Amino acid sequence: MPRPIIIDTAPGIHDALAIMLAAGSPELELLGLVAVAGNVGLEKTAPNAAALADLLRLDCPVGRGAAGPLWRRDTKPAWDVHGEDGFGGYELPLSNREFEAGVPLMARLIEESPGPVTVVAIGPLTNIAGLIT
Repeated sequence: MPRPIIIDTAPGIHDALAIMLAAGSPELELLGLVAVAGNVGLEKTAPNAAALADLLRLDCPVGRGAAGPLWRRDTKPAWDVHGEDGFGGYELPLSNREFEAGVPLMARLIEESPGPVTVVAIGPLTNIAGLIT
């Protein structure tokens, strides 16, 4: 039986690869993707997550989570890591998916699952902090 997971992510190139590997694994059941701001802002990571879900033909919801840290306000994008769009300039077609609120989506997916759910946090942990408070 596949392990149910939620991927909490700030999709740049490295997170995109992790999502692709998870989506292709028969050992995992991807319940949802939740975007968080990372090396680029949420205005890029959320559409990146939705575009990846479309590209991979994932039948799961995509959430839009935290736009920045809980308390630190002096952070800046790290465009030098993955470019201004997070994908190093590679463009995926824009998705028409509607975003759900990220933390409530994670809570709902966990609550609805008949068994334990693993949250694979591969981005900043801001959404996780919201989930456990």
